[in-house]
Amino acid sequence: MVALRDTEAAIRALREAFDTAERAGAPGVASVALAYEGVHHGLAGRLDGVHDCLGRLDARLADSRVDHAAWHLGLVLRLAVATVSDPETGFRAGKLWEETYIDSPVSFGVLNTAAAACVGDVEGTQWRLREAIRQSQERSADDGFPDWLIPLAVLAHAVGNVVLCRKLVTAIRRSPVPTHNFLHTIIYRQLRDRVGLAEQNSLDEQTIEEVFDEAMSWMDSLATTENSGPQQPIS
Repeated sequence: MVALRDTEAAIRALREAFDTAERAGAPGVASVALAYEGVHHGLAGRLDGVHDCLGRLDARLADSRVDHAAWHLGLVLRLAVATVSDPETGFRAGKLWEETYIDSPVSFGVLNTAAAACVGDVEGTQWRLREAIRQSQERSADDGFPDWLIPLAVLAHAVGNVVLCRKLVTAIRRSPVPTHNFLHTIIYRQLRDRVGLAEQNSLDEQTIEEVFDEAMSWMDSLATTENSGPQQPIS
């Protein structure tokens, strides 16, 4: 996939798509191309490039959700990038996601769960993650790994448990299955850049499900000993 092998080639192709759409009088398509350019900057860890694309996208959309595809992509890109680099912004983006998609059968997932986790909201992460897994199991036979480790790694990072965060990030990296989409990959790569990889690959001694269960038990233990952040479902 060229997007992962050659960031510059992917960005050039998207800028060409943007220009072509603009000339063809298809501003909605151009906005989507611009948002995807931001995604590829995010994959490469270029936060300045991401914020430039988001600023231009915001100006094009002028707070309108009529161009829903571009608006949605801009929202989830902002959420993914901010989860590690700017947690308060990530949390607000996650809240907006839930307000927008509250009646959707896919209203919960890795992204909005990570948005709760990034501000250290233990109980909010608990119920969001379990609901996300329930919704996923209802519509897919995919077990969701390694992506379900991402919100747990974000929570570990937020509360200062670097050892656990590094273990989870390493399990994601060593998983035989890659992360499921670019936005999840952006969060994983930011965490990896912050905490690094462990010398010991936990998947040499545990299955990824066992790593997940261990991290879930850790999170549940936090909820019984801490008065965490925002805890109520958004209604």
